Amino acid sequence: GSMVDLNYNITAGAYTASVTYLERIGIAQEPFETNTLTAFPWVTAGTAPWFTTTNNAAFGQYCSESGDVANNQFSELSISLNVTGSDSISFWYATDSEEDYDYLQFFRGTSMMSQWSGQNGWDRAAFAIPAGNVLLRWVYNKDYVYSVGQDCAWLDDITFPPFSMGVAIAEQGVSNGAGSYPNPADGPVTFFWNTASASDVQLMIYDATGRLVSAPYNVSGQSAGQHSFNWNTEGLNAGIYFTHIVIDGKTSVLKLVIR
Repeated sequence: GSMVDLNYNITAGAYTASVTYLERIGIAQEPFETNTLTAFPWVTAGTAPWFTTTNNAAFGQYCSESGDVANNQFSELSISLNVTGSDSISFWYATDSEEDYDYLQFFRGTSMMSQWSGQNGWDRAAFAIPAGNVLLRWVYNKDYVYSVGQDCAWLDDITFPPFSMGVAIAEQGVSNGAGSYPNPADGPVTFFWNTASASDVQLMIYDATGRLVSAPYNVSGQSAGQHSFNWNTEGLNAGIYFTHIVIDGKTSVLKLVIR
C-alpha cells in the first residue's frame, strides 16, 4: 500500500511542463493505526461520525467505532474508489447492539450487501467488488426504541480491492520565485514567492489524495516584492503534500514532504 510518485518532464523548445502522478502500489489496507481517518479519503455522515479508538480493537492498538447515536439516527463511514480490476473487499467487524433491530449495514453503492446485529465478537466479511467507480458504505442504523450493550459497531483491518488514486499534479513554472524550506520537513515550513505588482495571493495545502487540508494564507492586493509565510505542520501525518501558491489566478504547485 505504499504511495509512489511518477514524475514526467516534457520539453519542447522554450516550453516545459512537469506532471507528478501519485499511485498506491501493493495491497492497500486500513488498520486505523494512524489513529485518524485521514490515511484514505474517508467521509463520515449521519448524526454522529465514526472515529478511531482503542476500545475493542481486533488487531494492533486502534480500530474504528460508530458514532454515539440515539433512536432513529445513524452513523455512516464511506469511501469512493476508482477500482482498477474486479476483486474483493474484506474487513473485520463486531457489534454490540439490540439484536434484529439495531444494525451494522454494509452497502456497495445503494445495494445493501449484508447486515449484522446483536452482541457479536470480531468476524471477517468479504464481498466481490467490480471494476469502476465504487462507493462503499458502512452504516450503524438504530430503530425507534431501546438500546442494548455499548450500542455501536466496530471495523478493523479493511483490505481494499486494487484502485487508482487518480491524482495528477502539474508542477508549473517558478517565474514567481515560489519555493519552500526546509523540505523534507519535520516542523514549521516557510513558503516564499515574488509579486511583480499588487496581487491577490493564496496558499492551499493538499494531501496525496487531492484533499484540501489547509488554506492558511489569503491576502488581497499584496504589494510588489518578496514575501514569505511560516506554516506550522503540527498534526499532519508523514507523507507527500502539495502546496498551491496562487498569485492573481496563476498557480505554482510545490511538492512538500513531511517526515
